[in-house]
Amino acid sequence: MWELRFVVLQSLMICSALVLKYSQIIIPGYYSIPLLIFLAFASSYGLLTLLLTRSLLLSVLNIASLYSVLFLLSIPMDPLIFSLYVGGTFLGSSIWYVVHRTIPERIDFKRYIITKPRVGLIPIGLAFAVTGYILSGSIYLFLGSVLDSLIAAWIGRVYLAPISSLSWISLPYLLSQNPIRKGRGVCVGNIRRVLKRRRTSLPNTYRYEWIEGEGNLCIDLAERKNYNSVVLGSSGTGKSTLVKKLMTSLGLPFIIFDLHGEYSIPSANTINLSETGVNPLSLFGFSPRDRALEVAIALKSVFNLGHLQTMDFFSLLLEAYQDKGIYEEDQRTWSLPPPTFKDVISLLQKKKKLSIRSEEMSRLEGLETYLRFLDSSVFMRGEVDMDVLIKGSVILDFSGLPSNEIKYIIMITLLNGIMHNMYKLGGSGLRRMIVIDEAPFLVSREAGERIAERFFAEGRKFGYGVVLVSQTKDGIEKAINNSDSLFIFNMRDPRELEYVSKLLGGSHPEAFKAIYEMLMQLNRGELITRDSDTDELLMVSLN
Repeated sequence: MWELRFVVLQSLMICSALVLKYSQIIIPGYYSIPLLIFLAFASSYGLLTLLLTRSLLLSVLNIASLYSVLFLLSIPMDPLIFSLYVGGTFLGSSIWYVVHRTIPERIDFKRYIITKPRVGLIPIGLAFAVTGYILSGSIYLFLGSVLDSLIAAWIGRVYLAPISSLSWISLPYLLSQNPIRKGRGVCVGNIRRVLKRRRTSLPNTYRYEWIEGEGNLCIDLAERKNYNSVVLGSSGTGKSTLVKKLMTSLGLPFIIFDLHGEYSIPSANTINLSETGVNPLSLFGFSPRDRALEVAIALKSVFNLGHLQTMDFFSLLLEAYQDKGIYEEDQRTWSLPPPTFKDVISLLQKKKKLSIRSEEMSRLEGLETYLRFLDSSVFMRGEVDMDVLIKGSVILDFSGLPSNEIKYIIMITLLNGIMHNMYKLGGSGLRRMIVIDEAPFLVSREAGERIAERFFAEGRKFGYGVVLVSQTKDGIEKAINNSDSLFIFNMRDPRELEYVSKLLGGSHPEAFKAIYEMLMQLNRGELITRDSDTDELLMVSLN
């Protein structure tokens, strides 16, 4: 691993310093050219590694390490000879630069900020620092050892504590180590690979490679900028497994819209919607005008209606509410029993009898065709108990419903009811999750897109998180861009692979290639996601 180069570097620096110092005693006068070349090339590799990190700190530490040894040896140093040595090192670095191919780009200090130190390791490191001070008598080396002790505590690995005795010499190596991840939130899997960017020998060029990872992927939705997530992947890759793990581990009530009857969670109440009715004309606390418009738009989405037919439905539905004594201007009437589609058909029949124009009759007959289709027994049974729906964990099973049109209308109806409850309860921290399986079924049409956008835009304010699950990105691109968490399982369609690889890798062709190839290699239960703390791409295996 590239981090070991720092150990090699400092070992070479110590050897070079010893040769540099004692050769003044062995070889009087100026050094011979072969000795200078040997010393230059002995340190060139390590110095090159440091300089190309673009970290001034590490470059200074490289020289400081040499001075540490000189100070410890307490032997006078000829400034001219030392200058020749440093100049030769830079010459060797230039030569090495031509033939070397893979160089680390930078040290990322952000990971230390997001990690809490392992306080118990600090005394161990300080003990080694004190021992080093007793042996050397150098306060300069002692301060380096103290700094090493603090960094080793942040990294959290016991075996690194003794390295603090090497003072500034071991500091670059410690900075190159990744702190142990301390899980926050729900841990869903083990990190197998991390995508890293490496600088190549060519100016301003990079390569990307997946390196060995460690630790757990833990998700703390409450700390995210929004509570929205998208899960993408081909059928049978582990999407529902991830959703179940999240829902059962978050400790929050949830609602799963299950189109195919795939979800079974013992702690949740499963409602078979083919046996329990839903009235799409229920107000849910909204005004008759708002509900009439929402239902009209839903019918437009389902049947691909034109604007004129949509407005005709809106007027007919609003009149149906009035026939039931429910008026826009009188909020006290909104609690009365709402009409059903059967009531709307009866109203339409009355209007047909009173119609005297053939054009009007034709328009009413057109509406009646769609209403007859919706005159299903599903809309006539006892309704879903909204109190059960909004208070506990519920799986809504749509698999037994007779048609996609009825599924869609029921889904829109229930989401409107949930939204009303969300507004009614007001602002809050994260308190409920909503999972939409096969999300394109909902958001690919106008009514579903409108309500999904409202949940995505306003959910965090009211404490609602939304998880969209899909086999394809079609129709949910906007939701993907507005989600704080994205989980990608194996995908087989080249179009999907290209889209996701560009989304995660940006415009860099090497990143695109690395992500594309990894997506194709993922096994069941493996996914790619982005670490919200470090912004790194992770390959994770569900546990």
